[in-house]
Amino acid sequence: MILAHLLAVSIGSVLYVAAGIGLVIFFHELGHFAVAKWCNVSVERFSIGFGPVIWRVKWGETEYVLSIVPFGGYVKMLGQDDIDPSQLTSDEIAEDPRSYSAKNVPQRMAIISAGVIMNLITGLLFFACAYGLGVDTEQPIVGLVQVGLPAWEAGMEPGDRIRRINGDPFRPSKTSSSASRWPPARGCCSRNPRT
Repeated sequence: MILAHLLAVSIGSVLYVAAGIGLVIFFHELGHFAVAKWCNVSVERFSIGFGPVIWRVKWGETEYVLSIVPFGGYVKMLGQDDIDPSQLTSDEIAEDPRSYSAKNVPQRMAIISAGVIMNLITGLLFFACAYGLGVDTEQPIVGLVQVGLPAWEAGMEPGDRIRRINGDPFRPSKTSSSASRWPPARGCCSRNPRT
């Protein structure tokens, strides 16, 4: 029973990580795709993932593909040969002005850099969302009171909510977990943790 629970939690965690990585890859490739379109480059395929294809649709000149393993992706542009760019002749480039190879150096640099720039923008947006939503913090509720320690001497009981220390409002922080190492302080708490 415990093993089944741990396995379910592990599988759930792996799926969350895979979805997160897939989302980061999607935004990265979206950066390449958007700037390529902006520079009037013909995009043949926008693909997220590797392995067997689980979804595919052709819309306009671009084929959109989702594969089963979300740990990668690519944008295939007309005239782009990452393995050996010298294979493209000047005649092939001249034939199609929408070819990646037909674009000038600043345009090609913009297309290639767009993925990393999109990663930065996505990171900033996620940070802003996380900062705006906030993070739940552990409430300052007394859990255990040991005889002879400062909390016991102050009359605290398990379940008390700490409201003030030395007259100042108490705000939970990373350092509040080490409160037992602080010098003795006069605290104030309420007996009902729901208030």
